[in-house]
Amino acid sequence: MASGQHQPLNRQAERYAREGVEFSLSTLADKVGACAAALAPLHALIRDHVLRDERLHGDDTTVPLLAKGGTKTARLWTYVRDDRPFAGSAQPAALFHFSRDREMVHPNRRLAGWQGILQADAYGGYNDLYRGGRDPGPASSALCWSHARRKFFELADIKEKARKRKPAHDISPSTAPLNRWRGQWTPGSGKADRRNLRRGTRDQRPGGRGAARSPTPPVTSARR
Repeated sequence: MASGQHQPLNRQAERYAREGVEFSLSTLADKVGACAAALAPLHALIRDHVLRDERLHGDDTTVPLLAKGGTKTARLWTYVRDDRPFAGSAQPAALFHFSRDREMVHPNRRLAGWQGILQADAYGGYNDLYRGGRDPGPASSALCWSHARRKFFELADIKEKARKRKPAHDISPSTAPLNRWRGQWTPGSGKADRRNLRRGTRDQRPGGRGAARSPTPPVTSARR
C-alpha cells in the first residue's frame, strides 16, 4: 500500500514501522530492484514497439531525485509514437527513460540505431541525431509549434505589460526602431504622441487651425 503512494523509501519504512512491520531501507531498495527486473521484458517490448515507428515525439521533464545532502534535479525522458493522426493502425505508446542529468549522451544512447522524424524542442542535446555522418543516418528535425507560439503569446501580452508601466523594449523587441525614432520612452508619452498626431491631422484638414486661409473678399454695397 505504501509503495502505491509514490513515497520515498525512507518514508515508506516509517509508515510500515507505524503498522508494526520493520523494513530496512536496503530491503525496500531490493524490492524496487526486483520489480524493475521483473518488468524489464515488458519495457523492452514497449521500446521495440516505439522505436519501430518512423515518427517520434521526444521531450524531457525534471523530476526530484532524493540524494545525500538534499534533493537533486534529475530528468525523465519520454519518446512517444502515435500514428492515429496519420490514419495508422499501430497502437500508441510512450517510452520512458531516467537519467541523473540532461547530458546529450542520453538521447544519443536511447535513440542509437533509430532513424526517422523527431518532433522535439530546440534543445541542443538532440543535435548529434541530426548530423549527416550519423549511423544509420541523420534524423529529421520537426520543431515543436507549441514552443514557437509561446513568443507570440508573449507579444500578445502587451496590454497587461503596458499597464504595469514597463518600458517598450520589455514589451516587444519590435518596438526598438520606434524607440530610437521617438527617443527615450516615458510613461504617458504614447498618449501624448497620439494626441499630437490627431491635432496635426485635424490642422491639415480644410478649414482647420493650421490650414492656409484665403483672404476674405471686401463686401461692397450695390446701389441702384
